[in-house]
Formats: sequence, C-alpha cells, structure tokens
Amino acid sequence: MSISPQLYFRYVLLSLIILIGGTLLLILAGVFVRSGSGQVVPTAGPGVSTPAFPQPDFQSVDLILGRAMRASISYSLPAKMQLNETQIVRLFLTPIVSEQELERQIAESGVGIGSVVEITPIMKAALKPYDPQAFWVTPLHDSPEQPVTVQELTRWQWQITAKQGGRQGLALVVYRLIRYENQDYWREVAIHQAEIEVSVTIGQRLQSLDWKWLIGLVITSLLIPMVLRWWDTRISRSRSFRKK
Repeated sequence: MSISPQLYFRYVLLSLIILIGGTLLLILAGVFVRSGSGQVVPTAGPGVSTPAFPQPDFQSVDLILGRAMRASISYSLPAKMQLNETQIVRLFLTPIVSEQELERQIAESGVGIGSVVEITPIMKAALKPYDPQAFWVTPLHDSPEQPVTVQELTRWQWQITAKQGGRQGLALVVYRLIRYENQDYWREVAIHQAEIEVSVTIGQRLQSLDWKWLIGLVITSLLIPMVLRWWDTRISRSRSFRKK
C-alpha cells in the first residue's frame, strides 16, 4: 500500500523532532550536572596547629613573632578561564618595594592584587584549589620554600589548567618560618581566596556527552515512526478488509 506524501512528511518531521529534542535534553542535563559540581564550598585555610609544650612560654613565642619584618606581596589570578585553558599565576614578595609599585610590576598580563605581610628570612607559598578536580596546579619554581633578599624579588609561579566548569575557588597561602626551641614551624601569615569562572563551550559539552545514549536516541527516533507507520498500515488494511 503506498504512503501519501503528507503522511511520509509527518513521519520524517516526527523523527527530526525526537532526535533534536533528545539531543537538547542531553546537553541540558550535562549543563546542570557540571553546574552542580562546580559549586565552591570554601574550606578552612590550611594552617599549622600550635604544638603542645609541657610548659608553654607564650612570652618567648610572642617575642619571636614580634621580631618579624614586614614586606609587600602581590599576586595575579585570572577572573575567567575556558575549560582546558592554561594560565600562569604569579606571586611576588619584597621588603623594599611598596605594595602599589609591586602591583604595577605584576600586572603585566592581568590585575595585580597586593597586601602587606610579616616575613622571616625563609618564606613558603602554596596554591590550593578547593576542589582538587577543578584545576591542575603545577609549580614552576624549584621549591615552595624561598629565601627572602633585598637584592631582588622573591617569586613563586604556578601553571593552572581549568578542568571543571562553573565557579571554582583557589586559595593562595603564604607562610613564614618560625624557629622555637631548635625546631622549625611554618606559620600561616596570609591566605587569599579567589573564585574563577570557568566557561564551557557547546563543542566541549558535546564532547563530554555519552555518545552511547545519543546513538540509542537516534535509533529510537527512527524506530518510533516506523512502528507508527506499520500501525497505520495495519489499521488501513483492516478497514479495507471490513469494507469488502
């Protein structure tokens, strides 16, 4: 039995609607999953607990802390990134340059953010994402522990790669070295928290989809019109038979 052009067009249109609608639902589902996983949950700053001494001598500890010098620090963090994009985060420290001047020096490729911290001859810095899956962080310096000198800037650099979409948090933590009773302790002196908006393109979202579901959707969108066509043909034949 021949199928009329109007009926054939209806079958094709139904297949396209099912295919396009199913694909959009998969993309939207990926957006909601990524948005949910991209929520930033601030955590407590990584500090060093105060060791327990048999007979605490708080005056001696305060005296040691009071001897620390002050220095300017400045760092640059991107406000926005693309998924899989890589950027460099820099941190400068010096006791002889003002905070404003240091901000100008570091703001070559972005916005420099500065502050003043208490320092000791040896300092340490760490860059930590709130979610370990959100960024790949690779230090570009030999050691997180750096000696402070008045001859040149003390520098730390990290390479970060965005691996998860949404608003993602980073914490830049600065420590100074305290020596007490012949033991060294790292004391946190500054923590700078920032959020980076990681955007994901349509192409990247499509790449992240489970194509097995999409193949199943294509097959389903083809089978449903075929079943409907078979059903219409069967009904038409049944009606023709009854008329006879």
